[in-house]
Amino acid sequence: MYQLLDAPTGLSIYNNANYRPYKQPLGRFYNNSVHSTGLFGVLITPRYTPTVSGTENDQQIKTAVFEGLTAWKNNVGMESIMSYVIQIKNALLFDNSYTGISNFAINIDGQLNPPYLQSTFYNIENGSAIVNSIIIGNLNDTADVITPLRTGLTGKSNCIYYRTYIYI
Repeated sequence: MYQLLDAPTGLSIYNNANYRPYKQPLGRFYNNSVHSTGLFGVLITPRYTPTVSGTENDQQIKTAVFEGLTAWKNNVGMESIMSYVIQIKNALLFDNSYTGISNFAINIDGQLNPPYLQSTFYNIENGSAIVNSIIIGNLNDTADVITPLRTGLTGKSNCIYYRTYIYI
């Protein structure tokens, strides 16, 4: 779980007043596997919006790339809530009970999509996207890909989505 707060807590408050955990660049997420967690394989909450410096007023986005994720036998393979500029690349998500990937938006301070992020919408290069990935539904029931409930996420044309049914 990536739980990125609005501001530092504890003694960290005094070290850098402009530091914003929810704006920190991701670093490297590469070839990770997660299975049988019972809940979420990867959960990003709340409103992760990575920027170059991660400071309070920074509006220079830095795309967070989750590359090579393999997630199976979870309720949800990967979910982000109120998060922006996240790319999922070369992922394989299968046999998750509810869905492989879900992205949800919630109105943030009266603003669902901040203006400085709008240039990233439907932008494969630096915006939110699912790229070169395979998502397969649950092998035991009728799980679907849950489509994004916010503006700006796109799937590149070579993503493959399967809905699998097994009849007994």
